[in-house]
Amino acid sequence: MAWTPVDLEAVLHAGIEARTPSCLYRRDGAALLYRGKLNVIFGEPESGKTWVALFVIAERIEEAIRSGRDEVVAVFLDYEDDAQTYLSRLHSAGVAYGDVDRYTRYYSVDEAIKTAPADLEGLDTADIVVVDATNSAMTAAGLDPLSNADALEFIGGVRRLRLGTSAAWLLLDHEPISTSKQRRQALGAQSKLAAVDGAQFRATAKEQPRPGGRGIIELRVTKDRPGAVRRISGRPKKGIQHAATITMKPRGSDPDCFDWKVEEPEGVEVHTGLRDAILGVDYGGEFLSKTKIRHKIRENGWRGSNELINRGIDEAANRGELEVSTARSNEVYRPASHQSRELGQVLPPTQPDTGDRSAHDSGESRDTATKPTSPGPVGDNGDGSPIPRPPPKGGTGRDKPGPGLCAICGDRSTPGMLGGIRYCTDHIPIANRSRPPAIASN
Repeated sequence: MAWTPVDLEAVLHAGIEARTPSCLYRRDGAALLYRGKLNVIFGEPESGKTWVALFVIAERIEEAIRSGRDEVVAVFLDYEDDAQTYLSRLHSAGVAYGDVDRYTRYYSVDEAIKTAPADLEGLDTADIVVVDATNSAMTAAGLDPLSNADALEFIGGVRRLRLGTSAAWLLLDHEPISTSKQRRQALGAQSKLAAVDGAQFRATAKEQPRPGGRGIIELRVTKDRPGAVRRISGRPKKGIQHAATITMKPRGSDPDCFDWKVEEPEGVEVHTGLRDAILGVDYGGEFLSKTKIRHKIRENGWRGSNELINRGIDEAANRGELEVSTARSNEVYRPASHQSRELGQVLPPTQPDTGDRSAHDSGESRDTATKPTSPGPVGDNGDGSPIPRPPPKGGTGRDKPGPGLCAICGDRSTPGMLGGIRYCTDHIPIANRSRPPAIASN
Protein backbone atom coordinates (compact mmCIF):
# COMPACT_ATOMS: atom_id res chain seq x y z
CA MET A 1 0.00 0.00 0.00
CA ALA A 2 1.14 3.55 -0.75
CA TRP A 3 0.88 4.64 2.90
CA THR A 4 2.69 1.67 4.38
CA PRO A 5 6.17 2.75 5.55
CA VAL A 6 9.12 1.31 3.68
CA ASP A 7 11.17 -1.20 5.63
CA LEU A 8 14.46 0.71 5.64
CA GLU A 9 16.25 -2.06 7.55
CA ALA A 10 15.48 -4.46 4.70
CA VAL A 11 16.80 -1.91 2.21
CA LEU A 12 20.03 -1.58 4.18
CA HIS A 13 20.34 -5.36 4.48
CA ALA A 14 19.99 -5.74 0.71
CA GLY A 15 22.71 -3.13 0.22
CA ILE A 16 22.70 0.39 -1.16
CA GLU A 17 24.10 0.56 -4.66
CA ALA A 18 26.02 3.57 -5.89
CA ARG A 19 24.17 5.28 -8.75
CA THR A 20 26.73 5.29 -11.54
CA PRO A 21 26.09 5.63 -15.29
CA SER A 22 26.65 2.53 -17.42
CA CYS A 23 25.66 3.48 -20.99
CA LEU A 24 27.21 5.84 -23.56
CA TYR A 25 30.83 5.43 -22.52
CA ARG A 26 33.44 8.06 -23.24
CA ARG A 27 36.88 6.93 -24.34
CA ASP A 28 38.21 7.57 -20.80
CA GLY A 29 35.85 4.95 -19.34
CA ALA A 30 33.25 7.35 -17.90
CA ALA A 31 29.62 6.73 -18.89
CA LEU A 32 26.78 9.26 -19.16
CA LEU A 33 23.41 7.45 -19.00
CA TYR A 34 21.98 5.74 -15.92
CA ARG A 35 20.46 2.27 -16.07
CA GLY A 36 17.07 2.03 -14.38
CA LYS A 37 16.61 5.79 -14.64
CA LEU A 38 14.89 8.28 -16.94
CA ASN A 39 17.45 10.23 -19.01
CA VAL A 40 16.81 12.99 -21.56
CA ILE A 41 18.67 14.49 -24.51
CA PHE A 42 17.12 17.62 -25.98
CA GLY A 43 18.19 20.02 -28.69
CA GLU A 44 17.23 22.03 -31.73
CA PRO A 45 16.31 20.27 -35.01
CA GLU A 46 19.36 18.53 -36.55
CA SER A 47 21.36 18.92 -33.34
CA GLY A 48 22.29 15.21 -33.45
CA LYS A 49 20.23 13.91 -30.55
CA THR A 50 18.88 10.90 -32.51
CA TRP A 51 22.41 10.10 -33.66
CA VAL A 52 23.51 10.03 -30.01
CA ALA A 53 20.72 7.57 -29.17
CA LEU A 54 21.77 5.34 -32.08
CA PHE A 55 25.39 5.45 -30.90
CA VAL A 56 24.23 4.11 -27.52
CA ILE A 57 22.46 1.27 -29.32
CA ALA A 58 25.57 0.56 -31.43
CA GLU A 59 27.67 0.49 -28.25
CA ARG A 60 25.35 -2.00 -26.55
CA ILE A 61 25.26 -4.25 -29.65
CA GLU A 62 29.07 -4.24 -29.81
CA GLU A 63 29.27 -5.14 -26.13
CA ALA A 64 26.74 -7.96 -26.58
CA ILE A 65 28.73 -9.43 -29.46
CA ARG A 66 32.00 -9.18 -27.52
CA SER A 67 30.55 -10.86 -24.44
CA GLY A 68 28.65 -13.56 -26.34
CA ARG A 69 25.29 -12.29 -25.13
CA ASP A 70 22.46 -13.43 -27.42
CA GLU A 71 19.38 -11.36 -26.54
CA VAL A 72 17.72 -8.04 -27.28
CA VAL A 73 19.77 -5.15 -25.87
CA ALA A 74 17.88 -2.13 -27.26
CA VAL A 75 14.29 -1.05 -27.90
CA PHE A 76 13.44 1.96 -30.10
CA LEU A 77 9.98 3.57 -29.93
CA ASP A 78 9.80 5.86 -32.97
CA TYR A 79 7.12 8.56 -33.23
CA GLU A 80 8.90 10.64 -35.89
CA ASP A 81 10.52 8.49 -38.58
CA ASP A 82 10.49 5.02 -40.13
CA ALA A 83 12.33 1.69 -40.09
CA GLN A 84 14.37 2.45 -43.23
CA THR A 85 15.96 5.49 -41.59
CA TYR A 86 16.58 3.50 -38.40
CA LEU A 87 18.34 0.69 -40.29
CA SER A 88 20.38 2.95 -42.56
CA ARG A 89 21.59 5.15 -39.72
CA LEU A 90 22.69 2.24 -37.55
CA HIS A 91 24.44 0.73 -40.56
CA SER A 92 26.21 4.07 -41.10
CA ALA A 93 27.35 3.87 -37.48
CA GLY A 94 29.03 0.53 -38.19
CA VAL A 95 26.33 -1.99 -37.20
CA ALA A 96 25.60 -4.85 -39.60
CA TYR A 97 21.98 -5.09 -40.73
CA GLY A 98 21.70 -8.63 -39.34
CA ASP A 99 22.88 -7.47 -35.92
CA VAL A 100 20.29 -4.68 -35.85
CA ASP A 101 17.55 -7.27 -36.36
CA ARG A 102 19.09 -9.70 -33.89
CA TYR A 103 19.83 -7.37 -30.98
CA THR A 104 17.15 -4.64 -31.22
CA ARG A 105 13.39 -4.25 -31.44
CA TYR A 106 12.03 -1.30 -33.43
CA TYR A 107 8.46 0.02 -33.06
CA SER A 108 6.93 2.64 -35.35
CA VAL A 109 4.29 4.12 -33.05
CA ASP A 110 1.33 6.45 -33.60
CA GLU A 111 -0.67 5.96 -30.40
CA ALA A 112 -0.35 6.78 -26.70
CA ILE A 113 2.58 5.18 -24.94
CA LYS A 114 0.26 4.20 -22.08
CA THR A 115 -1.44 1.73 -24.46
CA ALA A 116 1.78 -0.28 -24.91
CA PRO A 117 1.65 -3.74 -23.30
CA ALA A 118 3.69 -4.08 -20.12
CA ASP A 119 5.38 -7.19 -21.60
CA LEU A 120 6.47 -5.38 -24.78
CA GLU A 121 9.01 -7.62 -26.54
CA GLY A 122 12.57 -6.69 -25.66
CA LEU A 123 11.89 -4.63 -22.52
CA ASP A 124 12.87 -7.39 -20.12
CA THR A 125 16.44 -7.72 -21.44
CA ALA A 126 17.15 -4.27 -22.95
CA ASP A 127 20.04 -2.11 -21.75
CA ILE A 128 18.58 0.98 -23.44
CA VAL A 129 15.04 2.06 -24.40
CA VAL A 130 14.72 5.13 -26.65
CA VAL A 131 11.58 7.23 -27.15
CA ASP A 132 11.91 9.52 -30.18
CA ALA A 133 10.51 12.01 -29.40
CA THR A 134 8.63 13.21 -26.32
CA ASN A 135 6.46 15.95 -27.82
CA SER A 136 5.43 13.73 -30.74
CA ALA A 137 4.54 10.94 -28.34
CA MET A 138 2.44 13.32 -26.27
CA THR A 139 0.67 14.67 -29.37
CA ALA A 140 -0.12 11.12 -30.49
CA ALA A 141 -1.92 10.67 -27.17
CA GLY A 142 -3.85 13.93 -27.54
CA LEU A 143 -1.74 15.60 -24.83
CA ASP A 144 -0.43 19.16 -24.75
CA PRO A 145 3.37 19.37 -24.28
CA LEU A 146 2.91 22.76 -22.59
CA SER A 147 0.56 21.40 -19.93
CA ASN A 148 2.01 20.15 -16.65
CA ALA A 149 -1.01 17.89 -16.09
CA ASP A 150 -0.60 16.32 -19.55
CA ALA A 151 3.15 15.96 -19.05
CA LEU A 152 2.52 14.07 -15.81
CA GLU A 153 0.06 11.78 -17.59
CA PHE A 154 2.64 11.01 -20.28
CA ILE A 155 5.39 10.38 -17.71
CA GLY A 156 2.99 8.07 -15.87
CA GLY A 157 2.69 5.93 -19.01
CA VAL A 158 6.49 5.78 -19.30
CA ARG A 159 6.84 4.90 -15.63
CA ARG A 160 4.41 2.00 -16.04
CA LEU A 161 6.60 0.50 -18.78
CA ARG A 162 9.75 1.08 -16.73
CA LEU A 163 8.49 -1.07 -13.85
CA GLY A 164 10.44 -4.29 -13.63
CA THR A 165 13.06 -3.24 -16.20
CA SER A 166 16.70 -2.33 -15.63
CA ALA A 167 17.18 -0.43 -18.90
CA ALA A 168 18.37 3.14 -19.24
CA TRP A 169 15.36 5.04 -20.58
CA LEU A 170 16.29 7.83 -22.97
CA LEU A 171 13.70 10.38 -24.05
CA LEU A 172 14.63 12.61 -26.99
CA ASP A 173 13.04 16.03 -26.84
CA HIS A 174 12.98 19.30 -28.76
CA GLU A 175 13.83 22.85 -27.92
CA PRO A 176 12.72 25.86 -29.94
CA ILE A 177 15.16 27.43 -32.37
CA SER A 178 16.67 30.18 -30.27
CA THR A 179 19.71 32.41 -29.90
CA SER A 180 20.04 31.29 -26.30
CA LYS A 181 23.10 29.10 -25.77
CA GLN A 182 22.33 28.18 -22.17
CA ARG A 183 18.86 26.58 -22.18
CA ARG A 184 18.49 24.13 -19.32
CA GLN A 185 15.36 22.29 -20.41
CA ALA A 186 13.41 21.25 -23.48
CA LEU A 187 10.33 22.89 -24.94
CA GLY A 188 7.23 22.28 -22.82
CA ALA A 189 6.04 21.89 -19.27
CA GLN A 190 8.31 22.06 -16.22
CA SER A 191 6.97 18.67 -15.12
CA LYS A 192 8.99 16.98 -17.88
CA LEU A 193 12.22 18.22 -16.31
CA ALA A 194 11.05 17.31 -12.81
CA ALA A 195 10.43 13.71 -13.91
CA VAL A 196 14.09 13.16 -14.90
CA ASP A 197 15.66 10.97 -12.21
CA GLY A 198 18.81 10.25 -14.24
CA ALA A 199 20.66 12.86 -16.31
CA GLN A 200 19.51 15.41 -18.87
CA PHE A 201 21.72 16.76 -21.65
CA ARG A 202 21.51 19.52 -24.21
CA ALA A 203 22.84 18.45 -27.63
CA THR A 204 24.47 21.06 -29.86
CA ALA A 205 25.75 20.35 -33.37
CA LYS A 206 29.06 22.14 -33.85
CA GLU A 207 29.05 20.49 -37.29
CA GLN A 208 25.72 19.00 -38.33
CA PRO A 209 26.17 15.22 -38.69
CA ARG A 210 25.23 13.52 -41.94
CA PRO A 211 25.97 10.11 -43.49
CA GLY A 212 29.24 10.16 -45.37
CA GLY A 213 30.22 13.47 -43.82
CA ARG A 214 31.87 14.82 -40.72
CA GLY A 215 29.89 15.78 -37.64
CA ILE A 216 30.62 17.12 -34.16
CA ILE A 217 28.03 16.96 -31.36
CA GLU A 218 28.56 18.44 -27.92
CA LEU A 219 26.61 17.17 -24.91
CA ARG A 220 26.17 19.42 -21.89
CA VAL A 221 24.58 18.15 -18.71
CA THR A 222 21.78 20.39 -17.41
CA LYS A 223 20.42 18.07 -14.71
CA ASP A 224 21.99 15.12 -12.91
CA ARG A 225 19.98 13.88 -9.97
CA PRO A 226 22.42 11.10 -8.88
CA GLY A 227 25.37 13.48 -9.43
CA ALA A 228 27.91 11.07 -10.96
CA VAL A 229 27.92 12.71 -14.40
CA ARG A 230 28.65 16.19 -13.08
CA ARG A 231 31.68 14.83 -11.24
CA ILE A 232 33.30 13.80 -14.51
CA SER A 233 32.23 16.86 -16.55
CA GLY A 234 33.76 20.27 -17.13
CA ARG A 235 33.42 23.35 -14.97
CA PRO A 236 29.84 24.53 -14.43
CA LYS A 237 28.59 27.66 -16.13
CA LYS A 238 25.13 28.73 -14.96
CA GLY A 239 24.46 25.14 -13.89
CA ILE A 240 25.51 23.63 -17.24
CA GLN A 241 28.63 21.49 -17.73
CA HIS A 242 30.32 20.10 -20.84
CA ALA A 243 30.04 16.31 -20.52
CA ALA A 244 31.22 14.92 -23.87
CA THR A 245 32.07 15.66 -27.49
CA ILE A 246 31.05 13.12 -30.13
CA THR A 247 33.04 13.21 -33.36
CA MET A 248 31.98 11.51 -36.59
CA LYS A 249 34.16 11.22 -39.67
CA PRO A 250 33.77 9.29 -42.94
CA ARG A 251 35.26 5.83 -43.12
CA GLY A 252 37.71 5.69 -46.02
CA SER A 253 36.86 2.13 -47.06
CA ASP A 254 33.11 2.78 -47.08
CA PRO A 255 31.90 6.34 -47.80
CA ASP A 256 28.39 5.47 -46.58
CA CYS A 257 29.70 4.66 -43.10
CA PHE A 258 31.66 6.66 -40.57
CA ASP A 259 33.76 6.16 -37.47
CA TRP A 260 32.61 7.85 -34.28
CA LYS A 261 34.04 8.39 -30.83
CA VAL A 262 32.80 9.90 -27.56
CA GLU A 263 35.49 12.02 -25.95
CA GLU A 264 35.84 13.71 -22.58
CA PRO A 265 35.86 17.52 -22.51
CA GLU A 266 39.22 19.22 -22.75
CA GLY A 267 40.75 19.83 -19.35
CA VAL A 268 38.85 17.08 -17.54
CA GLU A 269 41.17 14.81 -15.58
CA VAL A 270 41.41 11.21 -16.73
CA HIS A 271 38.50 9.23 -15.30
CA THR A 272 39.12 6.67 -12.55
CA GLY A 273 38.14 3.88 -14.96
CA LEU A 274 41.32 4.44 -16.97
CA ARG A 275 43.33 4.95 -13.79
CA ASP A 276 42.17 1.55 -12.50
CA ALA A 277 42.98 -0.03 -15.88
CA ILE A 278 46.52 1.36 -15.79
CA LEU A 279 47.19 0.32 -12.18
CA GLY A 280 45.49 -3.04 -12.74
CA VAL A 281 47.93 -4.15 -15.46
CA ASP A 282 50.05 -7.19 -14.59
CA TYR A 283 53.47 -5.54 -14.29
CA GLY A 284 55.03 -8.64 -12.76
CA GLY A 285 57.17 -6.40 -10.56
CA GLU A 286 58.95 -5.03 -13.65
CA PHE A 287 59.14 -1.58 -15.19
CA LEU A 288 57.14 -1.36 -18.43
CA SER A 289 57.20 1.14 -21.28
CA LYS A 290 54.09 3.08 -22.27
CA THR A 291 53.81 0.90 -25.38
CA LYS A 292 53.70 -2.31 -23.32
CA ILE A 293 51.24 -0.82 -20.84
CA ARG A 294 48.93 0.22 -23.69
CA HIS A 295 49.16 -3.27 -25.19
CA LYS A 296 48.26 -4.94 -21.89
CA ILE A 297 45.37 -2.51 -21.28
CA ARG A 298 43.91 -3.31 -24.68
CA GLU A 299 44.30 -7.04 -24.01
CA ASN A 300 42.02 -6.41 -21.03
CA GLY A 301 39.38 -4.85 -23.29
CA TRP A 302 40.21 -1.13 -23.02
CA ARG A 303 39.55 0.81 -26.23
CA GLY A 304 41.05 4.25 -25.52
CA SER A 305 43.42 6.01 -27.89
CA ASN A 306 47.21 6.01 -27.46
CA GLU A 307 47.09 9.71 -26.58
CA LEU A 308 44.52 9.17 -23.84
CA ILE A 309 46.30 6.19 -22.27
CA ASN A 310 49.63 8.05 -22.34
CA ARG A 311 47.99 10.99 -20.57
CA GLY A 312 46.55 8.62 -17.97
CA ILE A 313 50.02 7.14 -17.37
CA ASP A 314 51.52 10.61 -16.98
CA GLU A 315 48.81 11.66 -14.51
CA ALA A 316 49.26 8.48 -12.47
CA ALA A 317 53.00 9.16 -12.34
CA ASN A 318 52.43 12.77 -11.30
CA ARG A 319 50.17 11.58 -8.47
CA GLY A 320 52.87 9.20 -7.29
CA GLU A 321 50.84 6.10 -8.15
CA LEU A 322 53.41 4.94 -10.73
CA GLU A 323 57.15 4.77 -10.12
CA VAL A 324 59.20 6.13 -13.01
CA SER A 325 62.64 5.00 -14.15
CA THR A 326 64.70 5.35 -17.33
CA ALA A 327 65.79 2.59 -19.68
CA ARG A 328 67.67 3.40 -22.89
CA SER A 329 66.60 7.05 -22.68
CA ASN A 330 62.91 6.04 -22.40
CA GLU A 331 60.76 6.36 -19.31
CA VAL A 332 59.38 3.11 -17.89
CA TYR A 333 56.79 2.60 -15.16
CA ARG A 334 55.52 0.27 -12.45
CA PRO A 335 53.10 0.72 -9.53
CA ALA A 336 54.63 2.76 -6.73
CA SER A 337 54.95 1.14 -3.31
CA HIS A 338 56.59 2.38 -0.12
CA GLN A 339 57.87 -1.13 0.44
CA SER A 340 59.49 -1.38 -2.97
CA ARG A 341 61.10 2.05 -2.62
CA GLU A 342 62.15 1.90 1.01
CA LEU A 343 62.47 -1.77 1.92
CA GLY A 344 63.71 -3.09 -1.38
CA GLN A 345 60.61 -5.30 -1.74
CA VAL A 346 58.35 -5.53 -4.77
CA LEU A 347 54.58 -5.82 -4.42
CA PRO A 348 52.42 -7.03 -7.28
CA PRO A 349 50.45 -4.34 -9.10
CA THR A 350 47.35 -2.96 -7.43
CA GLN A 351 44.12 -4.68 -8.49
CA PRO A 352 40.87 -2.90 -7.64
CA ASP A 353 38.80 -4.46 -4.83
CA THR A 354 40.58 -7.84 -4.74
CA GLY A 355 41.58 -7.69 -1.09
CA ASP A 356 44.09 -10.48 -1.76
CA ARG A 357 47.71 -9.46 -2.15
CA SER A 358 50.98 -11.28 -1.46
CA ALA A 359 54.11 -9.57 -0.25
CA HIS A 360 56.72 -11.01 -2.61
CA ASP A 361 57.10 -12.28 -6.14
CA SER A 362 58.91 -15.22 -4.54
CA GLY A 363 55.65 -16.56 -3.08
CA GLU A 364 56.50 -16.14 0.61
CA SER A 365 53.51 -15.47 2.81
CA ARG A 366 53.01 -11.91 3.98
CA ASP A 367 53.25 -12.81 7.67
CA THR A 368 56.57 -14.65 7.41
CA ALA A 369 58.03 -12.31 4.81
CA THR A 370 57.76 -8.86 6.38
CA LYS A 371 55.97 -8.79 9.71
CA PRO A 372 58.38 -8.02 12.60
CA THR A 373 58.47 -10.37 15.56
CA SER A 374 59.23 -7.67 18.15
CA PRO A 375 59.81 -3.95 18.23
CA GLY A 376 63.34 -2.96 17.39
CA PRO A 377 65.35 0.13 18.19
CA VAL A 378 64.37 3.56 16.94
CA GLY A 379 64.60 3.62 13.17
CA ASP A 380 64.22 -0.14 12.97
CA ASN A 381 61.01 -2.15 12.43
CA GLY A 382 62.14 -5.26 14.31
CA ASP A 383 63.92 -7.22 11.59
CA GLY A 384 66.77 -4.83 10.88
CA SER A 385 65.16 -3.03 7.95
CA PRO A 386 64.53 0.73 8.17
CA ILE A 387 61.17 2.33 8.83
CA PRO A 388 59.91 4.01 5.65
CA ARG A 389 60.29 7.76 5.94
CA PRO A 390 57.39 10.08 5.11
CA PRO A 391 57.30 11.44 1.57
CA PRO A 392 58.65 14.93 0.81
CA LYS A 393 56.48 17.94 1.56
CA GLY A 394 53.50 18.02 -0.76
CA GLY A 395 52.98 14.26 -0.56
CA THR A 396 53.10 11.63 -3.24
CA GLY A 397 49.47 11.65 -4.27
CA ARG A 398 48.81 8.57 -2.10
CA ASP A 399 48.64 10.39 1.22
CA LYS A 400 44.86 10.55 1.57
CA PRO A 401 43.29 8.59 4.46
CA GLY A 402 41.51 5.41 3.51
CA PRO A 403 42.01 1.68 2.94
CA GLY A 404 45.52 0.68 1.93
CA LEU A 405 48.55 -1.40 2.84
CA CYS A 406 50.68 -0.88 5.88
CA ALA A 407 54.10 0.37 4.75
CA ILE A 408 55.84 -2.12 7.07
CA CYS A 409 53.91 -5.38 7.04
CA GLY A 410 51.57 -5.00 4.08
CA ASP A 411 48.54 -5.69 6.27
CA ARG A 412 45.22 -4.19 5.11
CA SER A 413 43.56 -4.23 8.55
CA THR A 414 42.70 -0.88 10.22
CA PRO A 415 45.29 1.23 8.44
CA GLY A 416 46.22 4.61 9.91
CA MET A 417 48.13 7.58 8.54
CA LEU A 418 51.37 9.10 9.78
CA GLY A 419 53.30 11.68 7.83
CA GLY A 420 51.54 10.75 4.60
CA ILE A 421 52.33 7.00 4.90
CA ARG A 422 49.86 4.25 5.83
CA TYR A 423 50.59 2.00 8.80
CA CYS A 424 48.49 -0.64 10.54
CA THR A 425 47.69 -0.13 14.22
CA ASP A 426 50.53 -2.47 15.27
CA HIS A 427 53.19 -0.35 13.57
CA ILE A 428 52.07 3.25 14.05
CA PRO A 429 53.82 3.37 17.48
CA ILE A 430 57.03 1.98 15.95
CA ALA A 431 56.94 4.45 13.12
CA ASN A 432 56.04 7.33 15.44
CA ARG A 433 59.08 6.93 17.68
CA SER A 434 61.38 6.69 14.63
CA ARG A 435 60.26 10.01 13.14
CA PRO A 436 62.80 12.82 13.37
CA PRO A 437 61.55 15.92 15.21
CA ALA A 438 61.65 18.08 12.07
CA ILE A 439 59.26 15.79 10.32
CA ALA A 440 57.11 15.20 13.39
CA SER A 441 56.45 18.92 13.70
CA ASN A 442 55.54 19.30 10.05
